[in-house]
Amino acid sequence: MGVINDKSDKIAWWQFWKKDPEKEALKNIVSLMEEGDFDKVLCYIDEVLLLYPTSINIYSSKVYCLQGLNRIDESLKVYIQLSDMIIDMAVPENIDEAYFSKGNCFAEYEKYEDALYWYDKAMVANPKNSDAIYSKGTCFAKLEKYEEAIKLFNQTIVLEPNNVDVYCDIGVSLEFLDRHREAITFYDKAIEIDRNYDTAYYHKGNVLILLKQYEEAAHCFGIILKSYPSDSDLHLKQGKCLQELRQFKKAISSYDKSLKYDASNSDAAANRDYCLRQVEKSI
Repeated sequence: MGVINDKSDKIAWWQFWKKDPEKEALKNIVSLMEEGDFDKVLCYIDEVLLLYPTSINIYSSKVYCLQGLNRIDESLKVYIQLSDMIIDMAVPENIDEAYFSKGNCFAEYEKYEDALYWYDKAMVANPKNSDAIYSKGTCFAKLEKYEEAIKLFNQTIVLEPNNVDVYCDIGVSLEFLDRHREAITFYDKAIEIDRNYDTAYYHKGNVLILLKQYEEAAHCFGIILKSYPSDSDLHLKQGKCLQELRQFKKAISSYDKSLKYDASNSDAAANRDYCLRQVEKSI
C-alpha cells in the first residue's frame, strides 16, 4: 500500500504538488527518512518521481532507501540508472566526472572489475582526474593486486602531493607485500603533512610492533589516545608494547584503562594478570 490510500488523499496530493517545488519534496523525504520507515519513504519517492522523473537527488534517495531495506540488487539497479542519467546529462567537459560516478556505483557494491572499466573511461576522458586514478588504485588493492595499486597511488601523489590518505594507502599496500620498513616511510610522509593524522600513527604503530620496535609503537598509540582516550583497543595495544618493554606497572595501567572501556576484553584481562604476576615476582 502506497502513501496515497484513497481518492480524497490523491486529490489533496496533486493539489499539494501543484505548488510544491522539488526542493520541498527533498525536505519531506529527509523528514520521513528520520522516522526510519523506509517502506513508507520508498512509496513517497516513487510518487515524487512521477513529477520529477529525472531528479538526481530523488533517485539518490531511492538508492539509500533500498539499501536501508537491504534490497541490495534493486538498489544497485536504481544506482546504475542514476549513473546513466548523470552520464546522459553531462556536458562534454565534465564527462569524466560522470564516468567516475558510475565507477563509484559499482565499487560501492564491491563489483570492482566493473568499477575499473568506468574509472578507465574517466581517465581516458581526463588523464588528470586524480579521483578516478586513486579509486582505480583502491579497486586494485581490494582485488589484492597491490603492486598495481601502488603505481596508481603514486600517480595520484603527482597530482595531489599533500593527500595524506594516498600515502597511507601506499603504506597499507606495502604491508600486504611484507615490505614493512618501506610502509613506515609512507606513514611518516603522511604524518609530516598532517601531524594530527591518527590513521597513519595507527598503521605505523602496528608495523612497529611487527618489527619489535615497541617503544616507538607505544609512542604512536599514545598520540592517538589523546584523540580517542576511551578506545579500549588502543589501550590494549599500548599495554602490549609496555609489557614487551617489561614496564609491567605501566602496562597494568594501560590494561586497566582498556578494561574500563570494555570489561569483556579478555586479552587485556589475561595480559594484566600476567603483568601482575611479574610485578609480584620482582618484590
